[in-house]
Order: sequence, then structure tokens, then C-alpha cells
Amino acid sequence: MLVHTFLSSHLDCCNSMLYGIGDDLLRNLQIIRICVTMGARKFDHITAVLHELHWLSVCHHVTFHLAANMFSCLNMLMQAY
Repeated sequence: MLVHTFLSSHLDCCNSMLYGIGDDLLRNLQIIRICVTMGARKFDHITAVLHELHWLSVCHHVTFHLAANMFSCLNMLMQAY
């Protein structure tokens, strides 16, 4: 649980930097995320694990968070710093 929280927070923090990188790098990041949090092996099929946990793939996760941040910025729902 602690490792999942640590990875997810870093993934959420770096969304803008992860957008637009290659599919191979995103796939590797997704494999690492599943292997570390669920104890799966590198060559296991992870689609079933994603469905079981109700997780988005890393590519969709990055896109979703960027879209949510843009929506918040355009509708002035973000904190004023």
C-alpha cells in the first residue's frame, strides 16, 4: 500500500512531463508500477490486473490528469498562488 501511494503520487506529480513520451517508455513505467505494487512478474499479462484494480493504464492516467487540471484552470477552480 505504501509503495502504491508513493508511485501514484510521483506519477500524478510528473504528468506534464510524461505527456508525449514514447509508448515504449509508458509501457515500461506501467510494468514497473504493476510489478512493484502487485508483485507480478515482468512478462505476466497486466491487463487483467488493471481491470481487477480498476486502474487506468499509465497513458490514460496521464491524459486524464492533464485534462482534469486544464478543466480546473479554465474554470478557475485551481488554488491561487
